Amino acid sequence: MAEGLASNPAHLTELDLSKNGFSDKGAELLAKVLNKCDLETLRLSECDITENGCKALVSALRLKPSRLKNLDLSKNSFRSSAVTELSDFLKHRDCHLQRLWLFRTNLEMEDTAAVASALAENPSYIKELDLGGNRLRDAGVTKLSLLLKDPKCTIDVLRLVGCRFAEEGCVALVSSLKSNPAHLRVLDLGRNDIKDRGAENLSGFLEEPRCQLETLRNTFTDGNSCLITAFDFFPRSLRCCSLTAAGFRSLIGPLSQSSTLKELDLTFNKLLDQDVKLLCDWLKTPQCSLEILRLSDCSEVGCEALALALMSKHSHLRELELSRSRPGEAGLRLLEDLRKTLQKLTVTE
Repeated sequence: MAEGLASNPAHLTELDLSKNGFSDKGAELLAKVLNKCDLETLRLSECDITENGCKALVSALRLKPSRLKNLDLSKNSFRSSAVTELSDFLKHRDCHLQRLWLFRTNLEMEDTAAVASALAENPSYIKELDLGGNRLRDAGVTKLSLLLKDPKCTIDVLRLVGCRFAEEGCVALVSSLKSNPAHLRVLDLGRNDIKDRGAENLSGFLEEPRCQLETLRNTFTDGNSCLITAFDFFPRSLRCCSLTAAGFRSLIGPLSQSSTLKELDLTFNKLLDQDVKLLCDWLKTPQCSLEILRLSDCSEVGCEALALALMSKHSHLRELELSRSRPGEAGLRLLEDLRKTLQKLTVTE
């Protein structure tokens, strides 16, 4: 395949070889022909690439740094010298990378600091950054926050799921976002132990007049324990964050003032009926523009309140998912009436 690419490289702009086990040797073969291609998108997620393979690839990409716009190296294992090579590419004055995915690549706090520092050399280009599944902890997120507060930084999608940070890291992150709130559209803080204090700080960001957040796929827990399921491999912005009902209520107030939010995921919460009713009050208002809503563990009372709220003339909802819920006969009848207006309705017990 590498020989074939080398013989006719002129037209190829996107290459996706994800989930193939060609490892470092295959990555090194590919690296030899990358300088002949004008790739804009390169996806090599889950290819068993480690230190040497990553170094070879990124070294080759540096030969044409201005062409590449999207780079996915997720679910490979590298750090140290490979991160240094990647950082040198990112801070190249001609690097115009817009989307960088490094999910579960075994990055540590020092690696995050190096990547963030490199991106700060060209902060106006990067639009999407995924560092999820890495051990950033509070110190790593604090280093990343320095990039986010730069007025030139225009990141609109930020994914930090499962980065093992707590309240301290969340406070630093939110402080940076509050100073530069206008660009962010998607925020993923799932499976981090931010607790109620982190939620309270996050609500301060949501209250910012310039905040334009559109997607918040939240999941709260009702205690300090968290059940990790297969769903946790998908991005959920506040999944399993050890929040209580008080943390939820500190967020729902600012959310209810938002006219930009399009998607909200509150699954895997044991929301109280009064919490669902607070949500319903917002759904019935003219300023609510929510299109996708996901909830779980709704009682019969909550399901009925939700169905009635969505029958409001102001509702923009297209998709509703109720998992692990108990709508009862009356609630189920009301929900079935919504099928006429919704594009997608999913109800599971």
